[in-house]
Amino acid sequence: LREVLIPKEEGSPQFLAPEPLPEDYTGVIVDASGLGLRPALAPKVLDEEGHEVYGTKFAKWEKVLKVGLVGYASNLKEAKADPRVGDKPLVVEAIRVSGKGKTDPVISSEDALRIHALAKVKPVLAECRVVFVTEEVVR
Repeated sequence: LREVLIPKEEGSPQFLAPEPLPEDYTGVIVDASGLGLRPALAPKVLDEEGHEVYGTKFAKWEKVLKVGLVGYASNLKEAKADPRVGDKPLVVEAIRVSGKGKTDPVISSEDALRIHALAKVKPVLAECRVVFVTEEVVR
């Protein structure tokens, strides 16, 4: 049943960044305010060229099942207060949304490199320490 709800992707994730990020960030917030992003069970974060920056293949499957791939917040203040991203999250802005249901935020290629640089030194992606900011939050 879980594979039907959230398909497990095989293979290793392809990290885009060659060097680790020097900052000591504890999670990632993708601010998609005003872009019409819709919540989903298995969204992806994409860069401007369409490369996957984050999705099910970057996360530990057990963690996805326990907490979900991403958290959702209705504003940046709420997102920063979410324990999922810790006390010093990296905040990036989505530039548009993609996907059939407008579920996948698209970020700049520069921000994609920053996220992957962070993931090289901290398991923020593997541990699903990601929150999306959108007006449409289902509780």
